[in-house]
Amino acid sequence: MEFDWTHRKYKEWKQLLEEVPRANYLQSLPFARAVRECDKKVTHLAVIRREGEQVGLMAVQEFRWGPLRLNSLFRGPLWFHENPPPSWFSEFATLFDLTFPRGFLKRRRWIPECALGPVVQETLRKTGFKPAHRSYETIWLDLRPSLADLREKLDKRWRNALSKGERQNLSVSMDRTGVTAKLFLHRYEQDKQEKGYSGRSKAFLREEISTALAYNEVFILWATQNGASVAAILVLLHGKSATYRVGWTTPEGRASNAHNVLLWRAIELLKELGHTALDLGGVEPSTAGGLTQFKRGLGGEVFSTVGVYR
Repeated sequence: MEFDWTHRKYKEWKQLLEEVPRANYLQSLPFARAVRECDKKVTHLAVIRREGEQVGLMAVQEFRWGPLRLNSLFRGPLWFHENPPPSWFSEFATLFDLTFPRGFLKRRRWIPECALGPVVQETLRKTGFKPAHRSYETIWLDLRPSLADLREKLDKRWRNALSKGERQNLSVSMDRTGVTAKLFLHRYEQDKQEKGYSGRSKAFLREEISTALAYNEVFILWATQNGASVAAILVLLHGKSATYRVGWTTPEGRASNAHNVLLWRAIELLKELGHTALDLGGVEPSTAGGLTQFKRGLGGEVFSTVGVYR
């Protein structure tokens, strides 16, 4: 196995992500550009080759502070095969350890994009990686079934809330040009301050949106009621997959179940666009129980990673 660090343009990376069955936004270029502008980190892109064949990819962020180097791989590598052999992960871990060794002025962080399990944990231990933080958990929704089947898989309460929302006086509109991005981010920042939750800054999301817009890889869905905006969500596209990035709502939006309507409309649109998987984003049962329950209600697969290793 080897890492090919050949420079690649946006279009090339976009095409490579198309080969990944389930790609996450942390390995996309909009995230890389936002990290560069807001966090002062440089992203290095690599294609993973094995016996001459391209089998995967990864985007590694590097932060420099004087002689200190910190390299981070978040939710990678991504493989071009849906079920790669376990030996590939072992080979990758060995090569990653050699490429980014831990030292006095050399630090590393790695969240492998693989499910929590004893085999993976043992491989990491044998390779010299040490656990640093607990597992990151998200929910993946398979978009390949029909809309009827997806609706049937919804939790009963979620489906009832959706049906109720569809009977409200809600109008849903989509923005793929970014004309409403400034207003969306303003309302998101207001919502974050009022409710006191953490999340990426408005500046960071602005960079992601502006980069994704150039390649038509983002849309904003708005719900309006009686002429007023009551909720909105931001969805990022990457390869065959997509991510529910952030959203906000109002008391009127909650009362009319606007978020249920918006997420369901996003699912319809993603299927129309040919996307096959939706990452609903991180869940935290202990600190964000309501949001976790809401996301679980869509009937997706709970995906727990092994966490952060160094």
